[in-house]
Amino acid sequence: MKKIFVITALMLAAATFSAAQKLETGKTFEREIGGAEKHGYDIQLRKDEAYSLVVEQRGVDVVLRVYSPDGSLAADVDTPNGTKGDEAMLFVALTSGNYRIEISPLDADAPKGKYFVKTAATRAATKAERNDAQLKNDLLAVVRALDDAANRGDKTAGQRMIADDYIVTSIEGRTSNKADTMTGLPEPKDAEKVKINSNYSNVQVRDYGDTALLSFVDSTAIQIGGQTIDSKMRITQIFRRINGQWQLAAGHATEIKKAQNPPIVKLDAKVLSEYAGQYEIAPGVILNVESDGEKLLLYTKDASNKNEWYPMGENTFFYRGSTRRTIFVRDASGKVIEAINRSEDGQELKAKKIK
Repeated sequence: MKKIFVITALMLAAATFSAAQKLETGKTFEREIGGAEKHGYDIQLRKDEAYSLVVEQRGVDVVLRVYSPDGSLAADVDTPNGTKGDEAMLFVALTSGNYRIEISPLDADAPKGKYFVKTAATRAATKAERNDAQLKNDLLAVVRALDDAANRGDKTAGQRMIADDYIVTSIEGRTSNKADTMTGLPEPKDAEKVKINSNYSNVQVRDYGDTALLSFVDSTAIQIGGQTIDSKMRITQIFRRINGQWQLAAGHATEIKKAQNPPIVKLDAKVLSEYAGQYEIAPGVILNVESDGEKLLLYTKDASNKNEWYPMGENTFFYRGSTRRTIFVRDASGKVIEAINRSEDGQELKAKKIK
């Protein structure tokens, strides 16, 4: 059975964190972090308070997460800005109590770097912020209920929560409707043989009145016959409110493939400096490459937003979390003349070195 797009609350034991510290409003500080480290901070919030946190990345790509008093994931942020730049998070407390913030590297094998807490502030949430927080909670409740229905083989619940004109696009690009989904639900006796555990992250909502959009990353482990199958997808869903109740009207899933970061090799700073310069993909489309000691950095127009390339060979580099590779080409005399960005399927984008 194809799993209905579902999420369940992510529970995390306190032992996962380093010894939690109190995060004081208005206080700034810097800490070093790397690898599988997780720094935990406690904050006390009242219902409908908004909490703003801005963290500057200084040599390490970090993820910000906040957990509600019941241990469920309330919000998380990881913008694609590499190891430099800010990660900014704003969330609204739906209940009063102790919230825990976790700061951790994106990659468990990331080298050590530092982060700087620039802003930690609490204020009353605006009406729009409260509405968005409540909408996210309401839509996730429908998805959790669909998850539970799928696990029980409860077709009656599925019929109630899925719109009659429902359409969904799978990761393979195939479309199906409500009837297909209902047929795919297992019988209760078969549902007991399958255990589905789903965690969600990076949840976003858009409110269009009686229509709403929900987007999230779904990480799922399916256990069947003593075997486990893992998947990770970016799911986007459309809901319609009918007679005061939200129904799932449409959905689309995109598979997220986890790139395997190859071993990093050490290159001499002189070799890296030879790759520095400007590379032209097309007139006016320039890639800027800088060498900084033992680092090679890339940016396009914004010099404050640089991504680090890691060497896996003398002329081949990778970006963490990506399957693409960059190969620098030399001419017969040894001069660097070109950079080739190659995808996993062999497609290439070439850029001529012009400076």
